Amino acid sequence: MLIEVKLEPFADNRHQLSYAGFQQAGDYSIIQARNQDGVATPIQTTVSVDGNQLKGDVL
Repeated sequence: MLIEVKLEPFADNRHQLSYAGFQQAGDYSIIQARNQDGVATPIQTTVSVDGNQLKGDVL
């Protein structure tokens, strides 16, 4: 499944997003693959969903 969500500015050189569509517990890969110029600069992280709580290395 591929979901496209726009990042919102959060602080200097930082962005955040909110997504409430997780329907199963598990690990989800999050990939950011475009900078402001539209050039691919992939960054990947993982979010772990345990019931209704999120855990991971994202803010």
